[in-house]
Amino acid sequence: MDLEQVASLERGQQLPLQRDVEAIAIPFGSTETLVEDSVVSVMQAKGSSVSVGFEGRLFSVSYTHLTLP
Repeated sequence: MDLEQVASLERGQQLPLQRDVEAIAIPFGSTETLVEDSVVSVMQAKGSSVSVGFEGRLFSVSYTHLTLP
């Protein structure tokens, strides 16, 4: 995914993860792995990171770790 694609993401858009993704838990800052085939929901996409919701928690993911289906 490139920065132009990040800018096109919309709040609530569902993204299936096509590989394991390292994410930073918000607000704790701990690094966790979101596993392949999990479906995350876009909360905010700005700059080089995407905030996603997963299982009731919020995470920050670098755009370089995401792939659009």
